Amino acid sequence: MSESQQGIGLSSYRQGLSGNPPESPDLCIAELPNHEKLILQTRYLNAPVLGALNPVLGLELPTTPNTSRSAHLTVLWLAATKWLIMGPSLGSGELKLQLAAALSGVPHLISDYSDARTGIEVSGRQARTVLSRVCPLDLHPRTFSAGQCAQSIIARAPLLLHQADELPAFHLYVDRSLFAYAWAWLVDAGSEFKANIGKS
Repeated sequence: MSESQQGIGLSSYRQGLSGNPPESPDLCIAELPNHEKLILQTRYLNAPVLGALNPVLGLELPTTPNTSRSAHLTVLWLAATKWLIMGPSLGSGELKLQLAAALSGVPHLISDYSDARTGIEVSGRQARTVLSRVCPLDLHPRTFSAGQCAQSIIARAPLLLHQADELPAFHLYVDRSLFAYAWAWLVDAGSEFKANIGKS
């Protein structure tokens, strides 16, 4: 990465994407801020459990496979009774206590996942094209749209993919040790496009 690309915030790379096309990049690739993350898993899920969890999270827990919900926190569905909870200031210690209290009497597991995975945002008009070159998921807008998430691979690395909005902006979460590997594949896949590439 060149010196001119270092230290530029994520928002800088998204400027102009919805503006005048000739002046806008077709593709932006940037490292996401390292938000806190929790994995929540329960033995079972029913109306009373949802009724206890939703007020703690400040949103309705997504129960439809491969969907997400966002408010102050973002929650991604991972499995029938398993979710990834993310936020810029999660206060994971306090939230873990609140979730544990809400799940009193229900077998569950809550673990801090903050350092396990890191995130990359791929956005812009060519984002789907670039991702389709490194990920086997069908990312056509009729199949994969804002609010959806799925577990797959990027090249050969395990991947959690979330379409954050209709820009489109995709958030990719990979094992921290595989960040450089995933980044290199994305940059190579997008090399032909007018792009802004750099870390926040």
